[in-house]
Amino acid sequence: MNGSAPRTLRTLCSRSATRSLHAQAKPLASLRAGAPLDGLLSPQGLNNAYYARHDAYSHRLQQLAAHNPELQEAALDRIVADNARSPAKRDLLASASMLYNLQFAYASLKGTANATAPQRSSRDALLRTPDTAVAFANEPAAQGAHRLQEELAASFRSLVEFRTLLLGSAAAIEGDGYTWLLARKYATPYGGSSGAATDSASANLYDRLFVMNTYNAGSPFNFNSAGMLDALRGKGAEPLSDVERARATATDSSTVYIPLLAIDASPKAWLGDYGVYGKQAYLERVWQAVDWRVVEDRMPKKSPVVYA
Repeated sequence: MNGSAPRTLRTLCSRSATRSLHAQAKPLASLRAGAPLDGLLSPQGLNNAYYARHDAYSHRLQQLAAHNPELQEAALDRIVADNARSPAKRDLLASASMLYNLQFAYASLKGTANATAPQRSSRDALLRTPDTAVAFANEPAAQGAHRLQEELAASFRSLVEFRTLLLGSAAAIEGDGYTWLLARKYATPYGGSSGAATDSASANLYDRLFVMNTYNAGSPFNFNSAGMLDALRGKGAEPLSDVERARATATDSSTVYIPLLAIDASPKAWLGDYGVYGKQAYLERVWQAVDWRVVEDRMPKKSPVVYA
C-alpha cells in the first residue's frame, strides 16, 4: 500500500475516520452490556464475543499510545495503515487492527426479529444438506439498500452466489479471523502506476466488490507485504528467493480496498452460544442480523469503468 493510502482511507473508508482514538476505544452505542443481541447472541455470548475482547484490545492500545498525543488523535484505520510496514510496531499494529476489526464488524449488526434464542447444535449439523434456496430472509433490498443489492449482483452474478461465497468463506476460517466485503478503489486514476495521489473525481470511485478473509490481526489495510520486504532488503537482509520475490510482488499496491462489511468468524463469537458444531447456524443468523443500510452508507460512488 503506497504512501497515499492512509489519507485516502481516512477520507473514504470508515465513519470513525474523524474520531479520536479515545472516542473509538469506547464500546459501540448500538450495543448494550448485559443484554442480548436479539436473535444472534445471548447476554453472555455478546460479552464473550464483543465486550471482553473490546476491553482487552482497547486497554492495550491505550497503554501503547499513552505517551504519544499524535496516536491518541489518530483514527484506528490510520494507525493500521501508517504502521503496517514497521516490524518494530507490531504490538501497536496488532492492537489497533484487532480493535478496528471488532468495532467495524459489530457496528453492522442490528439483531434479528428471530425470537428463538441461540441454541447449541449437535453433531448432526455436520451432516445437514446445504441450503440451496434462492430466496432468503433479510435481503439488502428489503431494508431499502437497493443500490447495494444491485452492486452485489453485478460483482458476484447474483445475491445467492454472494451469500454463498460470504458465508462459505467465513465457515472456512479456522481460528480467529474475519470475512470482509470490500470495494476496490485505485489509488491513482484508472489504475495508473505512477503512485502519485490525486484529488480528481476518478480517484474516489470503486469499480467492483470482493470478498476476502483475514486472520488474527490482519486487516484490509495491511495485507500487502511488499513494502515490508523492501525495507528489510534495504537493511542488509539476505537476498530474497524467487518464491519470496513472487510473493512480494503478488499484490498491486496501486489499489486500496474499502471495507463495507466484516463478519466475525472467530470461535469467541459463536462457540459459547452455538457449541462446537454450531458455526454454520451462527453464520446464517449473522446474515439475518446485518443492517444493510449501514453497509450501503459505507459505499463510495461507482466508477463507469470496471477493470479486470
